[in-house]
Amino acid sequence: SQFKTIYEYDKQSNLYKAYTKSDGTYIDTNNTTIQSISNDLWKKSNGNIIDYARMCYEYIAANFKYQNPYTGIHPIAEIIRDNGGDCGNLASIFVNLLRCKGIPSRHVVTIRPNGSYHVWNDFYLEKYGWIPLDVNAKLDHPQDDFFGFCAGDGIVVSTDVCNNIEIEEGQIMQAVILQTFF
Repeated sequence: SQFKTIYEYDKQSNLYKAYTKSDGTYIDTNNTTIQSISNDLWKKSNGNIIDYARMCYEYIAANFKYQNPYTGIHPIAEIIRDNGGDCGNLASIFVNLLRCKGIPSRHVVTIRPNGSYHVWNDFYLEKYGWIPLDVNAKLDHPQDDFFGFCAGDGIVVSTDVCNNIEIEEGQIMQAVILQTFF
């Protein structure tokens, strides 16, 4: 309710390009299931970005399960086939659904002070910034609302998947998810 005007995205900005891209595996906006869910929710939202993001958040919490913790990020087709995954995989579903509609979104990959890992999401609104949400927390506490809020109880290690790391000059390694120290 705080956002009275939704501004058009600057589609030429580096932020927009980075957080709407699809790699075809982990972020696959051409996946037919993702497109089908996305199209249905987009229609129900009447194209309102905030309503759509909330519907995606609620859809994931209602239709996918938390499972297979600490197995890493999986390709989106596998997450859909298995009907869920750990927090990072549930976050991937959200990222895929938003990017499918050209809405910048990202994984927020963290290490908590107790050494455990967690991933939540952010989506971007032009001129406002990043809006946090935590689908996994919604699964754990269905009566609570973690849209526009997350505990923020971790040290952010990365805000993307499939990160290139230069091990030595000219030697690049790809880390699908940064949750360990390289």
